[in-house]
Amino acid sequence: MRAAAVALPPAPLQIYRVPEAQLAADKGAYQPTFMPLGPYHRGDSDSATEEMRRNHERKPWNMAWAMEMAGGGRSVVEYMKAIASMESEARSCYDRDVTMGWDEFCRMLLLDGFQLITLLGFLGSNGEEAPPEPEETGGGPTPQTGVVTSFEHDLMMLENQIPFFVVRKLYALLHADAAGSGPIPIVKLAWGTISNIMGDLRAASNPPPAESFQHLVHLCHIYLKPSNLQEPL
Repeated sequence: MRAAAVALPPAPLQIYRVPEAQLAADKGAYQPTFMPLGPYHRGDSDSATEEMRRNHERKPWNMAWAMEMAGGGRSVVEYMKAIASMESEARSCYDRDVTMGWDEFCRMLLLDGFQLITLLGFLGSNGEEAPPEPEETGGGPTPQTGVVTSFEHDLMMLENQIPFFVVRKLYALLHADAAGSGPIPIVKLAWGTISNIMGDLRAASNPPPAESFQHLVHLCHIYLKPSNLQEPL
């Protein structure tokens, strides 16, 4: 599998840890409690909540379901090869204290990437070509109303992100053989998710190109930043 890796220039650090001084004031404002994503907060760690453990254990099933709904044309090996080619670049997006081994890190990116694709599909479709309802799919992983807020909260935690170029690549492979007009673009799903999380607060700018944002929190900043504002928030 390592032979499939492609040397890429190092990416700038994008997904930071929150300073301890800020965490001491209110951990819940910065860390996930329901759906763990990325290497900082693992669902199988000693500090994980019961909900995080439960959702972590469901990730392989979620991936299998997403592949089935897309037609199941690609093998897991193909997805792993794609992840392997991005492993070094993705790892460099995190603080240096990420000590996960190569295999474990790749598996995390694969499962969490599919988890994020599923969540964006349910939270960001706004009814347009929405994923099938559970009764049509044998009980697919549709978030119930009572937990949607928890999902949305955790998606906005900086320590709970994966690089969006990983998500884009997996989504492109997942729907590479789609007929007709194809699925809703992943950027549109991500933008729709941010819009739904923001509620009545309308976007201050237009959706950006897919390659111009690093992760969902970065996209949220773009959503809130007026398009004529040149300085960073």
